[in-house]
Amino acid sequence: RSYQNYAALRQLYAESRLVVVPLLDVPFSAGYTVILEAMAMGKAVIVSRIKQRDDFITDGWNGVYVTPGNVAELRERLSDLLERPDEIQRLGGNARQTVEDHYTLGHFVERMMAGVAHATGSSQPGLN
Repeated sequence: RSYQNYAALRQLYAESRLVVVPLLDVPFSAGYTVILEAMAMGKAVIVSRIKQRDDFITDGWNGVYVTPGNVAELRERLSDLLERPDEIQRLGGNARQTVEDHYTLGHFVERMMAGVAHATGSSQPGLN
């Protein structure tokens, strides 16, 4: 299903029980925004395990990995989760907590500032 704007996309996430992100092995990062947005909305995520690994999903803790292109495996994992709403809730809660603990704007700014400080040899980037 398509969305017209970001508010409509957030509503789509909110209405979803879980989010499936089917990825292919490509030589660049793909799908990270969708994965993090879904996790931030407290949704369980099923993601293809590709070579370009993300740091977000811990299989069985805050999401589920499947083999790219394996429709039978995806169907099995999806069916299993849909039959266990408590597991969807647990994964989604852990996903939300992962975002709060590691992937907020504040965390991003801290990592950027640390990178700048390291690159410039400064303990306080922007103050020298």
